[in-house]
Amino acid sequence: MSAELTQTAAASSAPATPKRAGVVGASGILGGELLRILLGHPGLELEYVSAQTKAGRAATELNPHLKDAGIGEFEAFDARVAAKRCDVIFLATPPETAGRAVPELLDAGAELVVDLSPAYRVQDPERHREWYPDVERDQEIAELAAYALPELSAAAEGGDAAGGGAGADADTAGSCRIGRGAIRRARVLAMPGCFATAILLAALPLREVEGISFDAIAIDGKSGSTGSGARLRESGAHTWRSNVVAPYAPRSHRHVAEASEALAAAGVFATTDGLCRPGDENPSLGARRPPRLGMSTYGVDLVRGLSVGLYAFFDGELDERTLRRAYHRTYREERFVRVQVGRGSALPLPDPKAVIGSNFCDVAPFVDESARRFVLIAAIDNMVKGGAGQAVQACNVRLGLPEEQGLEAIPVFPV
Repeated sequence: MSAELTQTAAASSAPATPKRAGVVGASGILGGELLRILLGHPGLELEYVSAQTKAGRAATELNPHLKDAGIGEFEAFDARVAAKRCDVIFLATPPETAGRAVPELLDAGAELVVDLSPAYRVQDPERHREWYPDVERDQEIAELAAYALPELSAAAEGGDAAGGGAGADADTAGSCRIGRGAIRRARVLAMPGCFATAILLAALPLREVEGISFDAIAIDGKSGSTGSGARLRESGAHTWRSNVVAPYAPRSHRHVAEASEALAAAGVFATTDGLCRPGDENPSLGARRPPRLGMSTYGVDLVRGLSVGLYAFFDGELDERTLRRAYHRTYREERFVRVQVGRGSALPLPDPKAVIGSNFCDVAPFVDESARRFVLIAAIDNMVKGGAGQAVQACNVRLGLPEEQGLEAIPVFPV
């Protein structure tokens, strides 16, 4: 199957006619967001809308904001029907469903599958079993699926930024799985989790930092109620979710697994002697390994929105101006990452309130010199850059469409 799981790079020009898109799992929170974005996308035409347990019900019954959008009833999922009718199929299903559906769709001839679940995010089989013991999948597909955060190209491809640079993938373990080059070759795009997206975009510029050493990064994450999907549970009721900052995963959040793996693939390695990057030959740097990540997450009184703070104590010399320059170098060509400088705005630091409804990620780096620690902050809309929007962004890359197509909406404010 391996030869069938990769494709030659898509043409750089947009197709003459829109590509046909399908959404499986369209009755859920992310499925509904995919429908909203795809309905306004000039290069993708919504052809297939499926929700297995809601088949036969009107799509607008569970997506009232899409009234009069021309969507009919949910269809029952059939891999052969979906593959025949669609050029790209988005999976917004639980991972147990996606683990089975992806190989079914590929066997049925699907050209491109974009999986928003965690089924194929973690490449290493042992780590996958550790964090997702109930999710069975095809390991061959996991080995060849692209981990589809486009901005990781800044590391994997020597700065192949939005708009289509021609850099070659870095020769590091796992780097063939990340970056726009990997996305263009793959038939399966494994979309990063919402927290993992924010963590990676906050941490990636560390690859450009020299002269410091640290051992681990502590991560503080806060998310709104849509982060837990559409399932009804007592703890999700307004009585429990309103006016709270509620710890729900004080340790061992599963997005750490994919973030750690992706940081290593992107060339962000930490040792007790410092960061080492692909090509470094200095033996004093010690064995390469990604930084240890420890994460605590909280549910907060938001519907949309997510914020992360990354903190590490370091040895060596680092000032804030140097760190900020690393961020500007990394993201100067990236359409959807905005580097904040802590001034010049009513919300001068990354805040979910300033990105709601958009595909932007706001980031800001700081150095706490008195404590000798760095502080990295990122904010996204978990439904868009942390979910449906990023899936469409990666799909655009894969199909040779303009990367920002269908994602030009500016944030909604105030919310």
